[in-house]
Amino acid sequence: MTDREFQEYFVDGTMLATRWKVIGEPELREWWEIVSNAGNQMEWTALRQNEDGTYVRQGMKWKKVNLN
Repeated sequence: MTDREFQEYFVDGTMLATRWKVIGEPELREWWEIVSNAGNQMEWTALRQNEDGTYVRQGMKWKKVNLN
């Protein structure tokens, strides 16, 4: 069971775009650059704008997990 009406993504080259909507809330979207996808790790980065107009670079590192 999920509280999301939908969650979608697509990849174009090194760009990853995501969109999702929680029931009763506005739709949300994010764009990421896939920096690397080597071995058992994937790394993403994105430039985000703060409410005060300044910018910050956000990064995510994902590690592959085997469920066998």
